[in-house]
Amino acid sequence: MRRRLAVLCLTLAACGPPQVETRALTALNPTSYVFHASVGEVHGAVEQLYTQQFSRRPLNAFSIVRADDELLTDEQRRALARPGGEDDLYLAYMHSPMGLSNVYFAGGEPAPYIADFDLQIASVDDERTRVVVHALDAQVIAGKTWLPRHHMTRANIYVSVQPTTVEEYRLLLGIGEILGEPSMPALRLPE
Repeated sequence: MRRRLAVLCLTLAACGPPQVETRALTALNPTSYVFHASVGEVHGAVEQLYTQQFSRRPLNAFSIVRADDELLTDEQRRALARPGGEDDLYLAYMHSPMGLSNVYFAGGEPAPYIADFDLQIASVDDERTRVVVHALDAQVIAGKTWLPRHHMTRANIYVSVQPTTVEEYRLLLGIGEILGEPSMPALRLPE
């Protein structure tokens, strides 16, 4: 019995943490864009994007957090408390994947990507609004634990990663599509 336990422990130790493969982008995507819309129209587009994502994936939708939200976390409060940040939004994915990564792979498959997003929104003039997107606490799910944990299920293994600009720009493209923005550059992905 001891020998079997020792072999199992050595086998599990030899496996180590899952490896995450990174595929490089040839050029970064924009993480900011000036929309031909007012701040209110941009906020409306983010709300509509939320509604669209929630209807397609009700368990993986994000939550829109505003500076006056009573349930802010300390991190969200810091992000939204900066001077001039009264129009900013914080998109919280609540530790749920926003989609599969085009940059990070685990076991040869696209890894589920998780991050929160700080949207800095500022009026340029009455008809234009700049949106800057920052990804925070980016992670991927790189696999499952070998042994079951709570409720006898295997837990996800999370690996911290660098933001890629792909997810940030996808959010900007989603806002732009809703606003009818005519000339946004195409999304760049690894080849």
